[in-house]
Amino acid sequence: MNPICTASFYCRGMNLLALALLIVPSANAEDAAVTPAVTAFFQTYCSGCHGPKKQQGDFRVDALKIAASTADAENWQLVLENLQLGEMPPKDAKQPKQTEVEQVTRWIQSLQEVGSLSLDKQVELEDANIAASVKYAREDLAL
Repeated sequence: MNPICTASFYCRGMNLLALALLIVPSANAEDAAVTPAVTAFFQTYCSGCHGPKKQQGDFRVDALKIAASTADAENWQLVLENLQLGEMPPKDAKQPKQTEVEQVTRWIQSLQEVGSLSLDKQVELEDANIAASVKYAREDLAL
């Protein structure tokens, strides 16, 4: 197997695992409840283009769920990255204050913390995932 592909596969797997951690139930799940400030931010700066009436890029912020699926975790990561990079809202749209962006990004990051596992457990899970993937790939090739 190509070592670059193996490393890429491993890195992608780790990224997906980190995103999947958002869906791990936790006793502290109530800490990640949507605050009125977060709701207001999305209504003010996002819902006009990513809401029930208009869905640019087939993306709706009003339909995002907390800890519902891996897809939701990936979507929250996408929102976080776009806010941190200043990609959203677009330059020609109404712009939030930096303090508003920081508050929302902290809230999204708290979702990740609510579902976090220890690094050792993450590595253990990833190693098991890679082993299973290799096993199934070998079985597929043997057919």
